Amino acid sequence: MSDGRGPLLPAPSLRLRLAQAAAIARLELRHVLLSRRAASVSLLAALPLVPWVLAAIYGTPGRASLGEDLVGFSHFVDGAVLRLFLLLGCMLAFAGLVRREIENRTLHYAFLIPVRREVTMAGRWAASAAAVATIFSSSTVLALALACLPHGRPAVTAHFLHGPGLAQAAGFVAVIVLATATWGAVFLALGLLARRPVGWGLLVFVLELLRPMLPLALKRLTISWWLTGFLPLRSQVKAVVGIPAPPPSPLAAAIVLGAVLAVAALVVAWRVRRLELAYSGG
Repeated sequence: MSDGRGPLLPAPSLRLRLAQAAAIARLELRHVLLSRRAASVSLLAALPLVPWVLAAIYGTPGRASLGEDLVGFSHFVDGAVLRLFLLLGCMLAFAGLVRREIENRTLHYAFLIPVRREVTMAGRWAASAAAVATIFSSSTVLALALACLPHGRPAVTAHFLHGPGLAQAAGFVAVIVLATATWGAVFLALGLLARRPVGWGLLVFVLELLRPMLPLALKRLTISWWLTGFLPLRSQVKAVVGIPAPPPSPLAAAIVLGAVLAVAALVVAWRVRRLELAYSGG
């Protein structure tokens, strides 16, 4: 069939668009891993290791059981990794992903490839999310190993080979991946909507940091509270300061975080389609 200007091509299928996004992600991943942003994110991911290195070197054997230390580690992942270092890493990696290139007048190069803009952005989001999640997952697993180290090989072997240790480690990694994907989509959307996304990012950061002090109704506005629904040993983690609140159920957390991801993706797709790359006026 023709419209007078040539044959009409069928619309790309979802499978084709996913393949295009995956190809862009593979090409972008190497660039992301070798960038300055990756070095900064790696530094942020290394900071949570410091207390566990010190505890492994100077800790007193027998001061707590392995189970108690793992509950403390789960509390540490929630308080320090998710709400502090990972959040800052995602802000650094995603908030300026588009805005920086607009200011540098280089974004149009990313849109020269013959695919839809939203597919290009999906591939770039996936590459950045894969890089950040890999860096922080590696850091978290290493910190978990350091937390277990003072308890000796027999106890650690029994916990991981004959107990729930491997499932707990996989749970921590899954939470890191889910947090990276969600915050990455949110900060990417903010970077497209706001000329100065750092200000909005700092607002999110402060809200997440103050989450323990907030009442339950306001806790539900934070992403990290919903992430605790998937955190291993979540039922045993007690609030040290602030207003205690039970963690959400995994089903409710999955629904809410899925909705946040979907809304952020729709905002990115809507905004990038209408983005005018006019580099005039400085």
